[in-house]
Amino acid sequence: MLTYKSNGRHGYIGVRVKVEYAHNEHAFDILKRSALLKNQANRASGELMNMVRTCSKVLRQRGVRKFVGWLGRRVIQRVFAHYWASRIRAYKPADLEELLRFSYGVGLGIIRPTQLRDELLPLLSLVRDLRPTRLLEIGTEKGGTLFLFSRVASHDATIISVDLPGGPFGGGYSQWRESLYKSFFLPGQKGHLVRKDSHDPRTLRLVKSILQGEQLDFLFIDGDHTYDGVKRDFEMYAPLVRKGGLIGFHDIVPNPREPAIEVSRFWEEIRAEFRHYEIVENWGRGYGIGLIEWD
Repeated sequence: MLTYKSNGRHGYIGVRVKVEYAHNEHAFDILKRSALLKNQANRASGELMNMVRTCSKVLRQRGVRKFVGWLGRRVIQRVFAHYWASRIRAYKPADLEELLRFSYGVGLGIIRPTQLRDELLPLLSLVRDLRPTRLLEIGTEKGGTLFLFSRVASHDATIISVDLPGGPFGGGYSQWRESLYKSFFLPGQKGHLVRKDSHDPRTLRLVKSILQGEQLDFLFIDGDHTYDGVKRDFEMYAPLVRKGGLIGFHDIVPNPREPAIEVSRFWEEIRAEFRHYEIVENWGRGYGIGLIEWD
């Protein structure tokens, strides 16, 4: 039974344009297009150089046979990601339940959320009602909740994902997933994929620079699940949340099978200090989502 509780850079291609009359509106348009083409060429050149260096490194370290297998997997992954990115970009759900079914079933679980379906539905309902214009998720993994949050956030929302490469709690998604995750964001939204340690002060400064002095409407903490880790994320990023905004935590229910997960310990310490909500399907199973209203 679901229980819901509440207490209230590289090489570069240059493009030259001869303009006889700088004030001509058409000339300005040409200049803008030229600058865009230059930026795209620089970005493509950089990505190509990175790919060449990576291939050379793998070939030296693993030999021809393993290199061929590695390259084949990379190609398949990128084709797969490109295909599903186009599907996801075009997807328009009728309601929250349909949105959830899509996230759990799309592409053999390619963006399947790690949270329980029956706990996510009430969470999405609350976030939809909040209609956040600035949202931060710490811990992205397969991208399931990042996708879901993008679809219940404001059409012009700034959405930030912070995820630690190689993180012990399922973080550190592969680079091929970036193009997939970028497809989550709606045309008017601004998505930022920050692949860094949330506990690094430089990451906090980067998040602040993205927000440009604005405050968060919603913060979802689902990264480092140790007591010290979740506490550090809360202490660093909660001050960025506006008064009345929501802060969510995943895995607030104790799980004897996963002793390294200590979110419940921190949750017990802070929940009484705030108006809070607990969304739990089964108190004996683990998982659970806790929310506090920031004041």
